[in-house]
Amino acid sequence: MPKYRTVDTASTFIGWGKLEQQVELEVLTFEPAGGRDFNNNPCPRVVGTLMADCDNYKDLRGDIERVKLKAGQQVTVEGGVENLRKGLLLVEPKRGDLLRLTYTDTYDTPQGKGKVIKVEHAPAGEGSVSEDDI
Repeated sequence: MPKYRTVDTASTFIGWGKLEQQVELEVLTFEPAGGRDFNNNPCPRVVGTLMADCDNYKDLRGDIERVKLKAGQQVTVEGGVENLRKGLLLVEPKRGDLLRLTYTDTYDTPQGKGKVIKVEHAPAGEGSVSEDDI
């Protein structure tokens, strides 16, 4: 008889709440239209494992709560923010790729403040290059 193992599929959605907030993850899955934006339109969804501790922000009816997440936790990022959407669709991350996402700026929109999320991508199996290597 086979031995089964239980797979933990719990995942925390990342909420962007503070400039310079950074999320580094190893990609498990990427779905170009698997998520939903604030207008309930399809948007990219990435599920991955955190490579480093990070902050997460939850909006609890106007009160923003910071939650610390630990490396190794599974997280979900939905590309509802326009430049995050574009970045994820451009790199089309694959299982094992690394992503570093950083909340870098805000801008005015008719609905309020928009967020700028910088997308950095390191394909699986390729060594990453830092500024020190150049």
